[in-house]
Parts: sequence; C-alpha cells; structure tokens
Amino acid sequence: MPKYIVSLKKGLNNEDYEAAHQHARDLGGRIDSTYNREGPAPGFVVDFPADAVGTMEKASNVEAVESNGVAETQ
Repeated sequence: MPKYIVSLKKGLNNEDYEAAHQHARDLGGRIDSTYNREGPAPGFVVDFPADAVGTMEKASNVEAVESNGVAETQ
C-alpha cells in the first residue's frame, strides 16, 4: 500500500486526535509514524489504500492528505 501524510488540524484534543487515527484504521490504513498533537504539524503517516484517500480528506479533523515521498530541491 502507498504511504500518505495525514495533516490534522491544529488544536485538537487527545480524543479527536486519536479518533482521526482510528478513522484511518477503519478505512484499512496502518499507522506508520505519528507527529506530536501539540507540535507545529500534527498528524501521522499511514500505509493506506489509495481509494480511501478521498474519504479521509473529508474527515472533520483532517487538514490535508498527501502522498509521502522524497522532497527534492534544485
């Protein structure tokens, strides 16, 4: 399965943060790593079926979902 970065909205309480993780699991995802809920970029990396991305993007706690890859500079 491809990996995606799920960026969550800032200021979520722990319950909402964990609910976003569970939502990803319910859609067939496996959490690979997490980012601090209170940090500058809360969220997680998930191995996720590509057809579930649109559903995850619509979740109320989600800011964005993007493919995880290598960033290159010139």
